[in-house]
Amino acid sequence: MRHSSPPVPAPPGLLLIRLSEEMATCAQLLTAIEVEVAAMIETAPLRNRPAAEALQKIDLLSQTLGDLSVCLASLGKATFPAPAAADWAEPALGAIRLDDLRRRLTGQAMRQDPAHHAVDFF
Repeated sequence: MRHSSPPVPAPPGLLLIRLSEEMATCAQLLTAIEVEVAAMIETAPLRNRPAAEALQKIDLLSQTLGDLSVCLASLGKATFPAPAAADWAEPALGAIRLDDLRRRLTGQAMRQDPAHHAVDFF
């Protein structure tokens, strides 16, 4: 039985840009969730302070992810020396539990519209 070798990781700059794109997608998804939750709160018969505080936390997390995305994108455009080994990113990428995410970061999968992400209930 022949095992396929893992893909050659992207250079550091490209990997940082891919990470930036993933964070931006997460920020967009979180903003969409915030809008949906806000609408549910508006139509709820009772309003409470924890709900408003939860919205503020969602907003803070979304803004934080957006800022981290911008930072990673900027770092991705910086000049880096070539990695010493071909598998330089394997420890970090191997720790990622989501196969689709790992595949996108290694360039094996295409990016999807965050509005069309499937949600598995388990």
